[in-house]
Amino acid sequence: MDLCSERMDLCSERMDLCSERMDLCSGRMDLCSGRMDLCSGRMDLCSGRMDLCSGRMDLCSEQT
Repeated sequence: MDLCSERMDLCSERMDLCSERMDLCSGRMDLCSGRMDLCSGRMDLCSGRMDLCSGRMDLCSEQT
């Protein structure tokens, strides 16, 4: 239970960090169109990680 809680907190922090990076990427996109593809790839990667975190949280919830 405690381990699950810690993992969920860690996942939550990672999601917040991903969110901040996505916001930063959005700002960069406005600034530099040449980096849009790179930023887009990073955002997709972040999105995938967030989905993975979400799945882990659901799994944690089921175990409690």
